[in-house]
Amino acid sequence: MDWYLKASDKSLEAQTAIGYLYFRGQGVPQDYYKAMDYFMAAAKMGDSQAQAAAGHMYEHGFGVPMDYQKAMEWYQRAVSRGNACAEDAIGGLYLKGKGVPKDDAKAAIWFMKAAHRNDPLGQLHLAEMQLTGKGITKDLKQAKIWCEKAAKQDLQAAQELLKTIQ
Repeated sequence: MDWYLKASDKSLEAQTAIGYLYFRGQGVPQDYYKAMDYFMAAAKMGDSQAQAAAGHMYEHGFGVPMDYQKAMEWYQRAVSRGNACAEDAIGGLYLKGKGVPKDDAKAAIWFMKAAHRNDPLGQLHLAEMQLTGKGITKDLKQAKIWCEKAAKQDLQAAQELLKTIQ
């Protein structure tokens, strides 16, 4: 933690890392408010990981009031900087209709973007949609391929799903 604090004056990545330490309660007491302070400081300076984290905090109401519109705004900022995790998160907002009209086809498009950037959750979510044909053409072969890619990145849920489609 001391190293991160020393580096945080000069490093957006260090600010984001401190945010995650407070978010998870690793080496410090868990504190969503402090986590959000660090995420926002880095996010406002353009760190895409911090922007995605800020979106997550707003989506789930960690340290801030739950606000799907602000979540979407921060996710979109992260996406504009190439953050695949934020693409997956936007897909989730469309899938669940959080702050946007529920739209399975748009969710599938966002999951596909994340999957093509090698995001394991995006790969898993795309595979799940392809298995059911929800929002996208049902394609068991392609679903298995995406699920395998996510499983190779040690995503437990993908490994479990893969057992059911082998």
